[in-house]
Amino acid sequence: MTAQNGDFNQYLTWKQNLSSLLEESLESFEYLQMETETSVVSVSLGKITNDTFKVMVIGNYNTGKSTFINALLGSDVLPTDILPCTAVVNEVKYSKEKKAVVHFKNPLPQNYANLVSDKAQKYISKHSVDIPPIEIPIRELNDYVVIANPEVVQEGSQVETPVEKVEIFWPIELCERGVEIIDSPGLEDDNSRTQVVLNYFNKVDAVLFVVNSNPGPQQNEIAFVDNIIRKSGHEYIFFVCNKIDLISDKDRDRMKNFIRGRLKGKTLLEDGIHFISASQALHARLNDDRLLLDDSGILRLDNSLSKFLTKDKGKIKLLAISKECIGAVRLGLDERIPFLKRLFNTDLVELERKYAELQPRLEKLEHDKEVIVNRINERIKRLRPSINTVVSNHFESIAHRVPYWTKEINLQNEISFWSPRDSSKKIIQETLDKLQSKIMSEQEVWAEQTFNLMLENHVRDMMNEFQKDYQNFHVELADIKTDILSLNTNNVGIREISIGERAGAAVLGLLVGDIGAAIFGGAVGFDKSLLKQIMMQLGLVFTAMLLGILNPFVLLGLILSGSFFHYLMKSSKATDDLKIKVGQLVQEKLIEGKDQQAKEMTDKVIERIEEYMRPIKKSLESEINSLRKQVEFAIQEKRKGHAHVKAKMDELDSHERSLKKVETTLNDFTFELAGLISQN
Repeated sequence: MTAQNGDFNQYLTWKQNLSSLLEESLESFEYLQMETETSVVSVSLGKITNDTFKVMVIGNYNTGKSTFINALLGSDVLPTDILPCTAVVNEVKYSKEKKAVVHFKNPLPQNYANLVSDKAQKYISKHSVDIPPIEIPIRELNDYVVIANPEVVQEGSQVETPVEKVEIFWPIELCERGVEIIDSPGLEDDNSRTQVVLNYFNKVDAVLFVVNSNPGPQQNEIAFVDNIIRKSGHEYIFFVCNKIDLISDKDRDRMKNFIRGRLKGKTLLEDGIHFISASQALHARLNDDRLLLDDSGILRLDNSLSKFLTKDKGKIKLLAISKECIGAVRLGLDERIPFLKRLFNTDLVELERKYAELQPRLEKLEHDKEVIVNRINERIKRLRPSINTVVSNHFESIAHRVPYWTKEINLQNEISFWSPRDSSKKIIQETLDKLQSKIMSEQEVWAEQTFNLMLENHVRDMMNEFQKDYQNFHVELADIKTDILSLNTNNVGIREISIGERAGAAVLGLLVGDIGAAIFGGAVGFDKSLLKQIMMQLGLVFTAMLLGILNPFVLLGLILSGSFFHYLMKSSKATDDLKIKVGQLVQEKLIEGKDQQAKEMTDKVIERIEEYMRPIKKSLESEINSLRKQVEFAIQEKRKGHAHVKAKMDELDSHERSLKKVETTLNDFTFELAGLISQN
C-alpha cells in the first residue's frame, strides 16, 4: 500500500480543505444562532477528523487470511497460528505503541468457562458485571482469543466466547493514513462466527474475501457471498485468491480462468479478482525485496484498494458533507443575516412591543410543535402491529412450505453405513445449504412484492400527513417573523426558504452519519432511500435469524444423539428419511421462533424510521429557539446604543462576506469532487 501514498495524500488534502471551510462557516453559524447547523457542522468536523476507512477481511480457516493481512500491513501484526475455533474480531488500528485491548461481551454468555484460558478467567472473575476492557501486551493475545478447549465447540453445544473484539494497535503507515483493518473470524461451520461478521457489515467501507487458489472458491464460500455479503449491500467485493504460488506454472493460467468463471458476476468491481501469494508478499515487505513483491501480486491489489477507498468511497463521503453544508450556508445568507439586519434597523420600542405581543403566538407554535411530534410518534406506533403481523405471517408461510421444499431436494451425498456419522453430517449440511438458498430466495420475493409495498404505503401516508403539519408550522413561523418587523417578507430582502431546504438542513446529520440519502427532496416527500435502508436492515436480521435456525451443530446434536439415529441405521431409505427429518426440525424451529423473530424485525424497522425522523422533530424546536434568540439578541444589543448596533451591523457584514466566500469555495470543491467521481 505504500506505493499508493499519492492517493491517500490527495484525500487527506481534500479532508483538510473541507475541514477549514467547515470551521470558517461554524464561526458564522454560532454567531447567527443557527443551532441545527452549528450542531451538524460540528458533527461533520468530527467525522472528517476522526473517520477511518474500515476494510473487512473475510475468509475460511487455512486460506492464509492472517498472513495476507500481515502482508497488506507490511508487518507481523496478527499471529498466524491462531486455532480455527476463535470467533473474535481483530481491529487493527494505528498507534505509536504496540498493544492490544480486549473487549468483553456484556452480559457474558452462558457456559463460556471451558472456552477461555486461566488467565482470562481470572480477570473476568474479578468483575461481577460489565467487564471492562483490558490492555495487554501483543504476546499475550492468544491467552484471550484462542478457545481453550476446541472440542467443546465441535460437540455442537451452544457455546459462545466471552470476548467481543480485540483492538490491535500498531505503528503502521497504512493505518496512520486512516485505514482500519477488520480481521473477521473464520466462517467454517460455526454460524456464531458468521453472526459476528454480520454485525460489522453496516460499518465497513470495503470487503476483501480471501479464498484458496487451489481448489478455488468452494460452494459454501459462494453461498456466503451471494446470501450474506451482497444481500447486505456490499456489491463491490475484492476477491483475494491466495497461495497462487503453490500452483504449478503449467496449471496456473487454467486455474485462474476457472476461478474467474466461478466468481463471474459476484462483484461490480472491474478489477475485483486478484491472485496473490501472501507469504511471498509478507517476506518481500519484511526484507525489502522489490522483485519478490512484484511477483507476489499484492501491488495490483494495493492499487485497486487505495483507488476504491480514496476515489470512490472517500470522495462520496466528502461530497455528501460538502453539498449539504452549502445548503446550510445558503440558509444563513438568504434568511438569517437579512432577518438580523432588519431587526437591527427596527425601532427598539416597536421591536420590544411587537415581540411582547407575539409571545402568545410563539407559545402556541411551541404547543403545535409538541402536537406534531406526538402525531409522528403515534403514527410510528401504529405501524408496529401491521409490520409485526405481516412478518409473523411470512415466517409461518415459510415454515409450512419447508417440508415440500425439503422433499424436492436432490442430494448428492448418501448415507454410508461404513461411516454413518460422517456421511450423516454431510447430508444434514447439504440439506441445510439448499434449504437456506430456497428460503433466502423466497425472502427476497416477499420483501420486494409484499413487505416493501406495504411499508411504502404506510410510510408515505405518514409523510403526507407530516408534510401538511410541517408546512403549516413554517408558514406560521414566517408570519411571526414578518409581524415582528411589521413588514411583508417580500419587501425586506429575505428569500423565502423552501420546506425542502429546511428539511434538508435538519437531516444533514443523517447524511454525514452514513445512514444514507435524506427522506426529503425538493419538498417534504417520501424517498425510496428510507425503504432501501430498512430492507437492508431487514435482510441482515433475517439472515442472522436463519443462520441460528439452520445451525448444523444444533441439528447434529438433535439427530445423531437420539433414538432417531438408531432408527436411521435400520431404514432402507435412510438418506431420504434423514433429509425429511432435517426439514421437520427446521419447520419446528421456524414456528417456535416466529413471534420473537417478528418482534425483532419490527423493532429494527421502527428503530430505523425513528432514526430518520429524530432530527426533523428536533429541528422544529430549534427553529423556535433560534427565532427567540435572534430577536432577544437584537433587543439586547440595541439597548446598548446606536454605536453598538453599528458595530454589530459591521460584524454581520463580515460574516456575510465570509459565508459568501465559503459558499464559492464549497461550490468549486463540490464540482471538483463530483467531476472526479463521474470520471471514475
